[in-house]
Amino acid sequence: MRTFLIVLLSVGLSLIAGSFMFGNNGYEQSIQKETAFERVMRTGVMKCGYLPSATYLDIDPNTGDMSGIVYD
Repeated sequence: MRTFLIVLLSVGLSLIAGSFMFGNNGYEQSIQKETAFERVMRTGVMKCGYLPSATYLDIDPNTGDMSGIVYD
């Protein structure tokens, strides 16, 4: 009987802790997601990156000049 009560108590505490950690407490509903387009239009900044790869995009380490078949 004692083992059953310990298991029952641990399951109950786990459910309570899970509801606090993963439950929807209304906080998520108050935050409106901003799309990438809206962020770019608001800030006027578009960030992008590139990955140098042999024959596709080469960067000369001495001069910093870029070349390759995808460099435009």
